[in-house]
Order: sequence, then structure tokens, then C-alpha cells
Amino acid sequence: MHAGEVYINPASGERAVVVLGTDETDGKRLVVDGYLRPGGGMMGRHYHPSIHEQFKVIKGTVSFTLNGAEKTAEPGQTVDIPPGTRHSFWNSGSSEALVRMDVQPADRFAMVIKNGFSLAQDGKTDTTGKPSMLQIALMAREFDDVIRYDKGPRIVQQLLFLVLTPFAKLKGLKGSYPEYLARPASESVPLDTLDRSGL
Repeated sequence: MHAGEVYINPASGERAVVVLGTDETDGKRLVVDGYLRPGGGMMGRHYHPSIHEQFKVIKGTVSFTLNGAEKTAEPGQTVDIPPGTRHSFWNSGSSEALVRMDVQPADRFAMVIKNGFSLAQDGKTDTTGKPSMLQIALMAREFDDVIRYDKGPRIVQQLLFLVLTPFAKLKGLKGSYPEYLARPASESVPLDTLDRSGL
């Protein structure tokens, strides 16, 4: 991902403007300004085994679940999410929210985002941006080092995804799509319009 690129998820209502790209940091860091419509965001609880995330609310109201506890952040507030923290986030206000997301490390994380946003752009998710269970099974196995879903005991999930994998492959689904990783950003903005102070 390059600074100035814009990625749009039409289903979840996320618009991500890359402020510091993985190409500039050799995959070690990604900083994105995320624009969320009311109700938009990552509603499904999940966690990252080795990724550290930080969210700074710039505009609007963003709510989080952090290991089962709910927290609401206003402009100027930062929410820190260490590896292993079960979380979700969404715009809980009535107008568009803007949150700066800082992800470290980010090379594989960027691949998850590209796949997920592209599936939504191609109409292969529900109205919240969630893919089918067969697609989730393959992506969960492909990106187990990056993201894990908080849906019951892990061993049960792993067994379920293992059982679903052959059926998903028969339908032509993949855990990661090379064409999605190569797909250009939805649009781009000039670098001089980005607030890169403090990076």
C-alpha cells in the first residue's frame, strides 16, 4: 500500500486513506485515516496474535469492545489495542467519524484488507461486509497469523474451517486472491493533502 491510496468498502461503509504505506516501512507499519459512516466499522469481535493497533479518533464518536468491555472514544482520544486483545469497533455517532489507525506490523494485515475490501466491491459479502462462511473458512486459515475471530472455542473453529475447506475450494474460492492483491486502489489523493505530522 502506498501513501495517498484510497480503499473503499461499499458494504461496511469504510473509506481508508493511506497516510503511511507498507511500501514506505517495508511492511512494518501502516497508518490509515478511516472514514466510517454511522454504524460502519468492524462489528465482529476478533483479535490479532502479533499485531499492535492504535486508534486515534479525529472526528465523531467511535465505540469499541475490548475483551468484553465497551468503551466510547471522542475526538482527541486514543485507544490502544495490544496483540491478543479481543475487540471490535464501529461509528456509534450520527455523523461520519474519522479515526487514524496505526497498525504494526502491517504487511500481512494489508493483504487481509485488500482481499476483504475487494470481495465487498465485487458484491461477494453481505450488507455489513461479511463474506460467506465458506469464504471466511479459507481466509481464516490463510491469515491465521494475522486475524482470529472470537466465535467460540478456537479448536471448534479450526475443526469447522477444516471441514468447510474442501467445499469452499470446490466452489472456486481461495484464502487470498492474487488479482485482489494486484487490484489498484479505488482512488488516490495528493500527498500534500495528507496530515503526516507526528508520524
